Amino acid sequence: MTTPKPEPLPGLARHRARRLRSKGLRNALYRAAGGRCAECGAPLPADWHADHVVPWCRTGRTNVHEMRATCPTCNLRKGSR
Repeated sequence: MTTPKPEPLPGLARHRARRLRSKGLRNALYRAAGGRCAECGAPLPADWHADHVVPWCRTGRTNVHEMRATCPTCNLRKGSR
């Protein structure tokens, strides 16, 4: 049996569902990355991104085990690929 894809959320609610809200989880992601971008290896700036490895638009979920820490440049270059 296949799990159905969740219904899309409207506007702002959809955007908030994509975010990793817990500071503790963000800190754990940062520590797991050793403070470095998972894509280019540069030190992570203060405005680093919690990147979905499989794009959120394909899964509809935010799970820290499916995320990685990236610098804004690498994450924005990647887009929804």
